[in-house]
Formats: sequence, C-alpha cells, structure tokens
Amino acid sequence: MSHDLLSRIIIVLDHPKNVVNIAGVTRVMQNFGLKTLRLVNPEEFNAYRIEGIAHRSTNLVNATTIHTTLQDAVGDASFILGTTGRPRTAGRTYIRPREAGTLLAERAATGKVVIILGREDRGLTNEALDLCHAVMIIPTDSEHPSLNLAQACLVAAYEIFLAVDGGEDTLPPGRRASRPPTQAELEETYAAIEKGLHRIEFFKARKPSAVLRTIRTIVSRATPDLREARLLAAIGYEIDHYINRNELLQADLQALTLTDPLTGLPNRRHLEVYLEREIEAAQRGRKLVLAMFDLDNFKGCNDTFGHVVGDKVLMTLGQILNAENRAMNIVARYGGDEFVAVLSETDITGAELYVQRVTERMASNTQLLEYGITVSVGLAEFDQTSAASMESLIQAADMDMYSAKEASRP
Repeated sequence: MSHDLLSRIIIVLDHPKNVVNIAGVTRVMQNFGLKTLRLVNPEEFNAYRIEGIAHRSTNLVNATTIHTTLQDAVGDASFILGTTGRPRTAGRTYIRPREAGTLLAERAATGKVVIILGREDRGLTNEALDLCHAVMIIPTDSEHPSLNLAQACLVAAYEIFLAVDGGEDTLPPGRRASRPPTQAELEETYAAIEKGLHRIEFFKARKPSAVLRTIRTIVSRATPDLREARLLAAIGYEIDHYINRNELLQADLQALTLTDPLTGLPNRRHLEVYLEREIEAAQRGRKLVLAMFDLDNFKGCNDTFGHVVGDKVLMTLGQILNAENRAMNIVARYGGDEFVAVLSETDITGAELYVQRVTERMASNTQLLEYGITVSVGLAEFDQTSAASMESLIQAADMDMYSAKEASRP
C-alpha cells in the first residue's frame, strides 16, 4: 500500500536553472521512494550529468517529463502543495512540513498529489501559488532562511515517507545483539563490578552500598543486553585479574631481589632484613645464635675441577645446611663461599649440635669428599648485656670462623 501512495506523489520543479539542483532532487526522490519528476521549462537538462551525480537513477531520469507550462505539469493532480521560504502579503493556507506530510499521504489515497518547488533564485510566483491548495513553509534560522531545491525537497519527502510508511522498519540491532540478561546474570555483573572496585580501593572514601545502588540505577536505565552486561562484568573481573597478576609479578621481583640465583637460598639482603627482626626479638629475651660457614679449599676446587663443579659444591652445601636447620630459621648465602645460618631459640650448645649434624652430612657426601671440601665454622651468640647490633653479631661470627680456620691449618 505504501508504494502505491508514494507512486501518486509527484515532484514538480518550476523553471529550474541548474542541472546540479535537478540531480540533487533526483537523489532525494530515490532515497524516499518517489518515482515521478516533472520539469517546467528547465534552463538545462542533461541526463548524463544527472545520472553521474545521482547514481543508479536511470529509470527515474528516463521517466522525467518536461512541460512548457506549470498548468500542464499539475493538471492531473487532485491536490497541489506549494512551497515558499519568504513572507507573502496574500493570505494563503500555510502549513508546516509535518502537517504537510500527513495531508499529502491522506490525499494520495484518492488521487495524484503534487509538490511544486520554485526557481532557485526567486521561488514560486504568486500565480504559481494561486494554483496550490496549501503552501508549506519550512522553519529556518532568520539569518539564513534560504534552502536550495534539494534541501527543501528532502524535508518534504522525509515527512511524506514517515506519514506513508510510518517509519516502522525495525531499527538495526547491533551485529552481536543478544537477549536481555536475567536477574541472576545481572547480579553476577554487579558482584564482579563490586569486587573490582574493592581491589582498587574505590570504596576507601565512599560507602559501598551507595555506590552500588547508583551503579544498579545506571545499568537499569541503560537496559543492556546480555552481551553488554557480560562486558561490564568482564571489566570487574579484569581489574581483579590484573591486580592478581601484578601482585604475582611483584612477588616474583621481590623473590629475585631476595634470593640467591645459584643455590635458591636467601641472599645477603634477605638475611639482613630477617636478622634485624630476630635481633629485635633477642633484645626482648629470645635466644639467638649466628653460625657462619666458610668452605675450605674452595679456590683449589675451582682451579682444579672448574667453576661448574664449584657451583655444584655450593649448591650441595646449601642443601645440607638448609636440611639440617629448623623450618623456623633460615640459611642464607652471605657471599662467595660463605653461608650464614640464623638459629633462633637456640644457645651455643644447640648451635654446636647443628654444626655437628652438618659436618657429619658433609663427611658422608661422596662428591664433597672427592673434591676435598670441608668447612670452617664460627658461632656468635647474642648477648643482651652488650647491646649487640646486627653488624657486631655478624662480625663476631666471622672472627670466630677465621679463628677456627687458622686453628685447622697444619
């Protein structure tokens, strides 16, 4: 039915001057399903140029008719609508485009209707307007009131198209549009967003319930589909995952800065941080002994068997020292071929037993025996009365170790 009505609506251009304007009107007519164009004494008509501007308009251009008088062009119409953009002294039936569209759609149901557009430079004459049943005025800015032919035709054709067709074609959904989310799915979205906001401490200065209530209001107002709701949830999830990944990365970086890469034991920096805490505890009365181990003949082992073997020796000793120590304590590689064991809740007697276990394990290790590796050990016990510091405790263990090394030499 809509195509039948549109086929009864005729566009008439009265004395058009420029072929480009004719082409512009042709393009508009194609856009809105209008099929009949009539020209009254055009100054220029070039089908080839028109088709070059209004592509795929061959059928409409070929059907265009040229008339010598306006009366001839509108003679078969039962209703004629004129157009004007400037005030006229004569009283006429003036209407706006929205009303004109509805009126033309109604009149097209019973016969042909015509819209007349006047010459570009001066519009329709009063004689032309006398032929019209109504005159359409398009509201424009008072400083720039003039529309060209194609613009005026576009406004009228759009309103007619809406009135005839109702503009009821379904608007295109997104290519990935999906069904609305269920309430349970929305709750998952809200929970994910809340968790993400918690992870970035968004609620540090805000009340969570108030923020989440606002988010619920925004989401409800937006009426997202399921895909969009899941995207919102994914933002919350990704915040959580990003922070988890970052925390793992920071933990890895911290481990790298606090771990000896060869033996996997704590390094000197880690030892100093740990020992500071242990000394604070010892100052409050807890027992603490430091044991320093230095490999004997390590340089000779490296020179004779190579650094690969030397590395294996260091790793083996580290494993023995760590295995014989209690889980509450640590063994660290202090530097080069020196290791330090922190023995908390232990006195000198307990430390000597630890050293004995280590030396017995070394004596039963065929690799260490083969390479001629033994250790010199120094012990230092924390003394509350001497107000010992970390540096003084390490120095005392170091001096005791060198005394033991000197005593073992032949």
